[in-house]
Amino acid sequence: MTDRCLYVRADDLHSRLNDDRYLPLDDGSTHGPGVVAAAQRFVEAIETAPAIALTGWEELSTADLSITLALLSHLNPRALVKPYRADDPRTAAPTPASPADEHPDDEPHSSAPGWICCLNGEHEPWFHDRHVQTLLYRNMRPFHPERLLEVFDGPISSGRLGTVVRSAGFCQLATRTPRIGLWSHVGRMVTLDPTPFLSTDPKHPSGQEIVLTGIGIDGPGIVAALDGAVLTDEEFTAGPRRWQGYADPLTPWREPDAGENGDGEHGDGDSRE
Repeated sequence: MTDRCLYVRADDLHSRLNDDRYLPLDDGSTHGPGVVAAAQRFVEAIETAPAIALTGWEELSTADLSITLALLSHLNPRALVKPYRADDPRTAAPTPASPADEHPDDEPHSSAPGWICCLNGEHEPWFHDRHVQTLLYRNMRPFHPERLLEVFDGPISSGRLGTVVRSAGFCQLATRTPRIGLWSHVGRMVTLDPTPFLSTDPKHPSGQEIVLTGIGIDGPGIVAALDGAVLTDEEFTAGPRRWQGYADPLTPWREPDAGENGDGEHGDGDSRE
């Protein structure tokens, strides 16, 4: 990151989004230092950068360049994303101070993760490509944790439904109601951490609100797979007491401390590669 501009090399974008190494994270938590996946740190840098300069793009085909720019723009629709060459003054690095008339909102450039923009109904990427999609999955019923794990390890991770690069949002597990969880997935890893929010509070989400961004993804197929992981009619009517007895192979949660915002970076939730 230089002058609030994030430089991303086209030839290692996908490898960094699949980097499953874990890095130390000292966030000042009273529980001591945790860890964060390298891919998670990288995708969050993309999602929060006011401007993104794509370098090394000259080696890409026109089709691959279009997909790459669209992917970056879907991950951070408010960022100014531009191809950049240090030796070519015609491709000056983008800056947040670019003239307002270059931005459709006529406002200074600000950053916001694409998944949050989507939840707020404000997902308007600068670049579009028919192969890159962002979809919002909603379902009011809790997930059965065992079936959710099967969906992630099966059709989503295998690529049978396309390449899901990033997914994030809020979810509920039947075995852990009424606590709302924060879902964060990038590349080959997923983290599911508790938030301080309860579904019994009408100000907070209930059920599933998960945003998925990917390349060549089968939207209806993903929705059908996730629908298969929520409680059936019979399970749902059995009630929360019965839900507590369902198989739950995910790592147990610790209750978040007062004031924690459930940002998913403590490394104490469930993490899978």
